[in-house]
Amino acid sequence: MSDVAISDLGHAERWDRLEIESDPAAHDCTVNFWRQGRKLVVAMIGHDRDSLRAELAFEQEMGR
Repeated sequence: MSDVAISDLGHAERWDRLEIESDPAAHDCTVNFWRQGRKLVVAMIGHDRDSLRAELAFEQEMGR
C-alpha cells in the first residue's frame, strides 16, 4: 500500500453536490463539496501545486 496525500480546505458537515475532477483511482483528483450553490470544501489527492492554488482561490472567495 502506498502513501496518499490528501489536502483539504474548508469544512462541511453536509453537502448536496460533489464535483470530482480527474481520476480518484489514480490518486490524482480534486473533489469539490457544494451546498446550496456555495463551495464549502476542496479536497485534493496528489495535487501539491494545485492544492496551493486552490487554497489561495478558496481563501479569496471566502473573504468576499
